[in-house]
Amino acid sequence: MPTWSYDDTWNKYPRTAAIDLVREALDRGLVAGPAISYITAKGFPAAVVPAGSPLTSSPPLQWYAKGDAANGKFQFVGADGAYPQGWEIRWSPASWVNGLPTAWQIHPFAEPNATPAPGPTPAPGPLPTPDDPALEQLLEKLLDDGDKIVDGLERTVAALNSLADRIDSLRQNGIKVHL
Repeated sequence: MPTWSYDDTWNKYPRTAAIDLVREALDRGLVAGPAISYITAKGFPAAVVPAGSPLTSSPPLQWYAKGDAANGKFQFVGADGAYPQGWEIRWSPASWVNGLPTAWQIHPFAEPNATPAPGPTPAPGPLPTPDDPALEQLLEKLLDDGDKIVDGLERTVAALNSLADRIDSLRQNGIKVHL
């Protein structure tokens, strides 16, 4: 699995379909050609741009190689959702340890025009306690509804028993009953 991480820009900036696909590829340990193959297999046009090639905007999602293996960056050339001039996903300059990068970052070419990506979903509110009046009301309603169901079932069983007794009585008097 990947030996890298992601810096705080992943929580700071909005996400787009292209950014999410790059993240999926990175989460699988893919960069360069294998990452682009993964992304195109998902139906999103993308390409590898060899080192030293002139900038092109077609397709807009690219792996721009700077050298061998993971020495490069993903880039989206042109507008992408909240990013009016595109973005790049590159090695975070602050993440280099012993000459090697360790974290990917989202780097917009211009400030995005949307709100930042939402943070984690907040935990649900506290669970009701046994002395909570709302819980007591709910339990009373459930018990009342349960009593009504039980009453209805008891009446149904009584009616079925009465019907069974009537059928038995008819059969004892020699009347054939077919059900």
